[in-house]
Amino acid sequence: LAGCPVVSTNVGALPEITEQGTFFRLYELGDYKSATKEAINVIEESDEVNNSLLEIRNNLVDSYDSAVRSNDYWRMLRGMMKDD
Repeated sequence: LAGCPVVSTNVGALPEITEQGTFFRLYELGDYKSATKEAINVIEESDEVNNSLLEIRNNLVDSYDSAVRSNDYWRMLRGMMKDD
């Protein structure tokens, strides 16, 4: 969401956020050789990475930014309090 490329371990919900691509690369936990390779690739392909980020960033913000969702969370909490 910050507009920065991500190189991370393939754990948790990260693979569910978006498909892997130039700006979003995953490696298996403990595989430091792959992590290093992916980080170097992101740096070497920085122009392509930045272009990809520009294309998808708005969609990611719309889907996952807490500022967008905070009103929904508050409505849900208020609704839960009214039910009691």
